[in-house]
Amino acid sequence: MPLWLKKYQAKFKQTQEPKLTQVTTNKSYLYGNKIQDLKITIIGCGWLGIQVGEYLSKQGHSTYGSYRSESQKEKISKTSINGFKLDLNSKSQISTDILDHTDLLILPLPPIKVEDANYYATVLGNCVQQFPITTNVIFTSSIGVYPSKEGVFTEAYSFEDDENSVVRNAELKLQKHLENRLTILRLGGLIGPSRHPIKSMQGKSISNDGKATVNLIHSEDVYHAINSILIKNDFGKCYNLVFPLELNKNIYYPSMVEKYNLLQIIFGTEKSVNRRVDGQLICENGDFNYVKNPINFNEQLF
Repeated sequence: MPLWLKKYQAKFKQTQEPKLTQVTTNKSYLYGNKIQDLKITIIGCGWLGIQVGEYLSKQGHSTYGSYRSESQKEKISKTSINGFKLDLNSKSQISTDILDHTDLLILPLPPIKVEDANYYATVLGNCVQQFPITTNVIFTSSIGVYPSKEGVFTEAYSFEDDENSVVRNAELKLQKHLENRLTILRLGGLIGPSRHPIKSMQGKSISNDGKATVNLIHSEDVYHAINSILIKNDFGKCYNLVFPLELNKNIYYPSMVEKYNLLQIIFGTEKSVNRRVDGQLICENGDFNYVKNPINFNEQLF
């Protein structure tokens, strides 16, 4: 075993279960000052949304997830999620059957029509305004909101006016509408079942030297973080979700190539922009711990 791998496995020893304050009575959870099962609606029930919905269903909550295509409908039908069709756009109207009594709305919807900087924000804004004012919201944003420049980025970063991207505009729109009913999760690069950047990187030549930190997050850590937020009623917050690996790309990705017997990646000589995103605030503020170390990634890729 390479020395660097021993070092990081020792530093970030993977635990079996995250620390969550669970109320075991009837699989219900402490939500504010109440013990109850929740009605949870997921708009955009794709790769991540299905995993989140399945996990929350297993915790005893009633989950509903939207789909656009017949293929996605079929995937949802094989889960415990109650699927409903919704072709989301700036004028979409959501059924009152879905809107009524929704305790939590989760928005894992990726950016749409990125050529229009405000369209994504408009669509999400129209969506959340249809739900009752008692509905809390979790928006899975992206660490892509941070500028591509050297440094360590935390949730306290102060954005310049010219740094408002499509996703940042969506964050601002939702914060304006929802205020303390919204928690934003800025996700690192997603990994999980059948998903990892190495799938598209293998066999390619990359112009930079790869001396930049990987900022990754496993889908399992995402849904455990969401569950932790529910348990603590932790709304009105913004958290980065990035596993604290602090390992460079030119070390990490070749290790994945070796593990999966893939085509080699060739790194170039251009200096990389070393942008590291710190995801420790959510650990400091609650009972959440990261458990899925990217070094130990062993999912089926293909």
